[in-house]
Amino acid sequence: MEAINNEIETLNNKLKEINKKREKIKQLENERKEKYKEFIKIYIELKNVYEKVIEVFSSGKDEILSDIDFKSNILFDQSKFEENGEDIFDLRKVTSDQIRDLSTKLSQVINSKDTELQSKIDEYLAEALEFKQFLKKTRNSLDLYNWIFGNYFSLSTEIFFNGIHMDRLSIGQKGTVLLKIFLAEGDHPLIIDQPEENLDNKFVYEALVDAFRKAKKSRQIIIATHNANLVVNTDAEQVIVAEFENNKISYRWGAIENPTIRKDITTLLEGGEEAFRRREKKYGI
Repeated sequence: MEAINNEIETLNNKLKEINKKREKIKQLENERKEKYKEFIKIYIELKNVYEKVIEVFSSGKDEILSDIDFKSNILFDQSKFEENGEDIFDLRKVTSDQIRDLSTKLSQVINSKDTELQSKIDEYLAEALEFKQFLKKTRNSLDLYNWIFGNYFSLSTEIFFNGIHMDRLSIGQKGTVLLKIFLAEGDHPLIIDQPEENLDNKFVYEALVDAFRKAKKSRQIIIATHNANLVVNTDAEQVIVAEFENNKISYRWGAIENPTIRKDITTLLEGGEEAFRRREKKYGI
């Protein structure tokens, strides 16, 4: 009888230990959820900080950047989330559409308003944890938690040119945006090689000429170009014409008003006559 009682006591002690571990696991699970919520909130707070920095920058940004706008954003790598899910789950038990639906919920979490954030996170976590039943036999709980609580986010500053997102701009237009940022920053000399590449004359005149005219007030700018708009309408102080003939390179230089230089510009550069007509019309010549 005493042996049985001792066995019962031992089993009761083991049961108490198991219950303590269960409580500890539950406590740790709750702590993990809270940490994840803090993690999401930090991303949103950082985005807000980015927005304030952009607001300050935009309020005092150089006139050269007047047609360029910036916006902070949190990017969610939805493809990576879905690929990782499909890798750890038995797709005979769960469909790709179900995983995609969950990724949509996570996307909504990061883009939710402050008042909705708590409920959106709880909704995502409750549904995600249900996926444990779909794990492959070769996967374990750690794989599941790494998937659910993984970092699929990154902070980004999006750039818009005349209201159009950078992703929708041509290669030449993207180069224009980058060039205008360079022109607006600093006062050191700047050497630029063919900024008109992949751009038509109209765009060069509308987007770049004024930027160069404003930037040259505070810095020296040297441009290698085939486009007359960038030579004539930016009021270049010195024009250097390079020619290659009989295996020799020769140079001529002078002001735009120099008849020889003007003839070179008209003859050699794309849009020469049109550039001079614009200049003469602008200055009433």
